[in-house]
Amino acid sequence: TYTANGLRHYSLQGYSMVYDPAIFTRQGWEDGDSFMVGPGNYLSVSRINGMDAATVRQGLILQENIPDLGQQVTVGSQNYTAHTLVVSPQDGIYRQFWILELSDHSTLLVEQSYVMDSEDAALYQGLQLAMLDTLTIE
Repeated sequence: TYTANGLRHYSLQGYSMVYDPAIFTRQGWEDGDSFMVGPGNYLSVSRINGMDAATVRQGLILQENIPDLGQQVTVGSQNYTAHTLVVSPQDGIYRQFWILELSDHSTLLVEQSYVMDSEDAALYQGLQLAMLDTLTIE
């Protein structure tokens, strides 16, 4: 089990999360943030305004050709309800989404990605999930 150590990033998108700047490079953009290790290895958080979680989930299922409806889980520091979807691995890259409804018209989308055959795959996956455990809706 890994724990996230380092800085708590307070995002303009209404969440905070702990990440280690010695391992992850944070890049912000208009609707979110990406915490990168290298090509194919990242955790990103985006705020999608104008859509509820069910709409975002249906869009991802179609866009990513996901064969099932995913499952409901709890994530983050306060055990927020989320839906998770796993994308069929392509080109050796594992991707998973967590969809958290903030309101009827706003959704937080977390995407995890890592290169499966990397010698550091288990480390990156563990650190990304530890970061997700620190997610706090602000």
